[in-house]
Amino acid sequence: MNPSSNINTPVRANILIVDDVPANLHVLSQMLSQAGYRARAVTDGELAIETARKTPPDLILMDINMPGMDGYETCRRLKADEQTRAIPVIFLSALGEVEDKVRAFSVGGVDYMTKPFHAEEVVARVETHLAIHRLQLQLEQTNQELSERLEELTRLQAAERGQRMLAETFRDTIAAINSTLDYDEVLDLILENLSRVMPHDTANIALLDEDGFVQIKRARGYQSRGQQDYILSFRQHYEVFGFWRQVVESRQPLIVPDIENNENWVPSSEMFWERSYACAPIVNQDKVIGLLNLESSTPGFFHPDQAGRLQTFADQAAVAIEKARLFEETQRLAITDGLTNVYNRRHLLNLAERQFQRSVRYQEPFSLLMFDLDHFKQVNDRHGHPVGDKVLCQVVRACEAAIRKVDVLGRYGGEEFLIIMPQTGYFWAKEAAERLHRAIQQTEVNVGSESVKVTISMGVATFDAQIDADLDALIKRADDALYAAKAAGRNRVSLAPTGTAPLLVGVKKESLVNKRDLIFNFLEKDTAPAGIPAAFFLHFPPEFHRGQAAIDKHMEYFRFTGMDFVKIQYEHKYPYREDIRQPADWAKVNTFSKEFFEEPVRVVEGLVRAAKGEAPVIVTLYSPFMCAGHIGGSDLLVEHLKENAEAVKKGMEAVTESVLTFARECIRVGADGFYASTQGGETDRFEGSPIFAQYIKPYDLAVMEEINRACPFNILHVCDYHSSYTDLTPFVDYPGQVVNCSLSLGEKQLTPRKVAELFGRPYMGGMERQGLIVNGNKSVVRAAVEGLLRIAPERFILGADCTLPSTIPWENIRAAIDFAHAWKM
Repeated sequence: MNPSSNINTPVRANILIVDDVPANLHVLSQMLSQAGYRARAVTDGELAIETARKTPPDLILMDINMPGMDGYETCRRLKADEQTRAIPVIFLSALGEVEDKVRAFSVGGVDYMTKPFHAEEVVARVETHLAIHRLQLQLEQTNQELSERLEELTRLQAAERGQRMLAETFRDTIAAINSTLDYDEVLDLILENLSRVMPHDTANIALLDEDGFVQIKRARGYQSRGQQDYILSFRQHYEVFGFWRQVVESRQPLIVPDIENNENWVPSSEMFWERSYACAPIVNQDKVIGLLNLESSTPGFFHPDQAGRLQTFADQAAVAIEKARLFEETQRLAITDGLTNVYNRRHLLNLAERQFQRSVRYQEPFSLLMFDLDHFKQVNDRHGHPVGDKVLCQVVRACEAAIRKVDVLGRYGGEEFLIIMPQTGYFWAKEAAERLHRAIQQTEVNVGSESVKVTISMGVATFDAQIDADLDALIKRADDALYAAKAAGRNRVSLAPTGTAPLLVGVKKESLVNKRDLIFNFLEKDTAPAGIPAAFFLHFPPEFHRGQAAIDKHMEYFRFTGMDFVKIQYEHKYPYREDIRQPADWAKVNTFSKEFFEEPVRVVEGLVRAAKGEAPVIVTLYSPFMCAGHIGGSDLLVEHLKENAEAVKKGMEAVTESVLTFARECIRVGADGFYASTQGGETDRFEGSPIFAQYIKPYDLAVMEEINRACPFNILHVCDYHSSYTDLTPFVDYPGQVVNCSLSLGEKQLTPRKVAELFGRPYMGGMERQGLIVNGNKSVVRAAVEGLLRIAPERFILGADCTLPSTIPWENIRAAIDFAHAWKM
C-alpha cells in the first residue's frame, strides 16, 4: 500500500503505547494504525509520562514489566497528575493472576488484557474505552450547560448534584454494558442497567428486521404481571403503532406522560395497566435497528426532559450491540465453512479432540461418520461449479435434518464431510449412518428442467480404547472404511472393524438407553421426556463421608431409589480459624492446595468408576461465601462485610480459588457437573446495601461460570438456609442448566412453572425437605407427587427443595421416583 494513500483519512484517536519490547510496539502500532488510529510508541515509564504531559493522548496501552519504572508506578503517577489523570490506561501483560489484575485496577487502570492478545479484542476494547471517555467528556459538557441554565432558575446546587450523580450512573452503566462482547449478554445488561438511568416498571428491547418487523428480544418486569410470554412472542410491523412509526421515522426519542390523552395510542387488553410510555430509537450507521421501550402504570411517570438521557443510553446501547454483533459474526466466520455454513476442518477437529478425550476419561462410546459425494467431479464438469456448490449446500441441509442436535457436522475438505456422534456406540452409529445414507439418496437438486441426484459413500468408526491411541487413529479407521465403501462400488455404508467394542447385533434399543443418555437428552432437547426425571439428595451420616464406605453407600442409595443421576452429598468443611476476629484478619486466609481436597476427590473418582457411565455423576459445591463461613463463622463474616468489606476481599479471593481448585480436581477425575449451592450471602442480611452485589455475587459467578463452561450438567441451588427469600431475581443470571430452590417466597407460594419461567430453564424440586417426603407414608407421598406433576412445567425434574435428612425412609423416595418415571406428560 502507498503510505500517502492515508494522508487525508481522518484519525479516529491518538494512542500512546508503552512497552520495552520493540516487537510488541511494532505489532500494536501497526494494528492500531490499520484500525484508523494514530499510534505513538515509547519504551519506558519516564518517557510515557513526559510524552503524555506534552501531547496528551486519548488512551494509553501500558505494559507492566519494564526496566526502571514499571507499569503500575507509571500509571499511579499519571493518575496523580491533574493534566493526565483522565487519560484511560489499559494494561497489557503476560501476568494473569488475580492479584496482578486487582493491582492494575487499584492504580487507576480501566482494563487489563493478558498476552498473547488478539487484534480484534485489542481494537474492540480500545474502542469501548474511547467511547466511554468521549461520553464522559460529553456528559461533563452537558453538565456545565445544565448548571448554567439551572443557575438562572435559582436551583443550581440541587441540579448540579443530580447531574453529577447521573453522569456517574452513565459512566457505570455504559461500562457495564460494554463489559462483554457476547451478544445475548449485551442485551441482558442493557435492560439490567437501564433502570439506573431511567426508572420504570417494565422495559423491553425490540429489534427491527430488514422488512421493518419488530421482534421483542429481551423484556424485564413483565413476569409479575403474567405477560412475559406475550411480550416475547410479540412480532408486528413498526407502522402498525403510531408511537413506533413516529420514533422510527423521526429517529428521535418519544416521551408520553399519559397515553390515554394521546391520539396515537392504540389500546391493548393485555397492556391495560400502562399509563406512561417512553421510547428511544437504537440507531446504527444512520439506520434504526431497534427500539428501547419503557412503561409505567403511573400517569406522568416519564417527563419530556428525560428524553435526552434515554437517547444517550440508547446510543451507547447501539454501540454495544453493534460491537457484539460484529464480534459474534467474526467468531462465527472463524469456525465455519464459508460455502456450507457448517464447521470448518480446523474447528471440527478441535471438537473431535475434545470428544475423544472425554470418551477416554469417561469410557463412553463415541463414533465418527465420514462421507463424500459420489462422482462429484462429474457434477462440476457437466453443470459448472455454481451448481456443484448448490449440491453441496443441499446435501448439508439434508444431513442437518437427519442427525441429532448433539451430533456435529463439518466440512472435512472438498466434498468430504465428517460427523461427530457423542455417546454413540457401534449399533447406533450404524443405524444413524444408514438413515443418513437413505436421506441423501432422496435428495435432488433442480438445474433448470433437469434434476441432479446425489449419492454418498460413507465410512463409520466407533472409538475403541484398545486400538485407537489418539484421534488420528480413529479418523484413519473412518477414512479407511470410506475408501472401502468406494472400492465396493460407492453409494453405500462401510463399517470399520472394531477390536473389543461389542457389535450389539440383536440387542434391543431400550437396553442401550441409560440414565446418562436420558438426562443429557433432557437437557439438550426442548421436547418433554416420556417420564419425569427425578432425584433426591440425602445428608449421609459421618461414617459414610470417606473412602469406600462413602462410595458404597452412595451407590446403594442411588440403585435402591432409582434416581436418574448420582450426587455426592456430604460436607467437606474448611477448618475453622479462631484467629479471625477483625476484618483485616481475612488477609491471613490462604488458598487451599489440591492435597487438602485429596480425600473427597478420591470419593468422586470412586463413584465415577462405580457408576460406569450408566448415570451422570455430580458433586456438591458450596459457594465461596458459604465456605468462608466455615472458616470464620457465618455471622462473623456478615458482620465483617458490613464493617469493612474491602478488608474481607482478600480472604474471599483465596476461598474462591480454593473452591475452584476442588472443582477442577473433580472435573479431572470425571465428574459431569456440580450441585452448586449459594446462600447469596442471604441477601436479606444486606438489604439496602451493595455488599451482596459487590462482594458476594462476583465470587459466586467466578466459580459457577467456570464449571458451567467445563461441565454439561450443573444444578444451581439457591439455598435458603438462613431464612426464606422474598426475591429470587438476584440469582436469575447465575449459570446452570437446572435450578433448584424453595417454592416459598416470603409469604408468597410459587409454583414450579413460575420458577422455571423466572430462571428460563428447567426446575428441579417441588417437594419440601421437611414435609410429606419425610413424614408421610408411600401412599401419601404418591398423592403429593401426583398433585405436583399436574401443575409442573414440561421440563421438570422431581426432587426436594434442598438436601433431605439422613433419617428419611428410603421407601418414600423410591415411591416418589417410581411415580414420576411412570408419569406421561
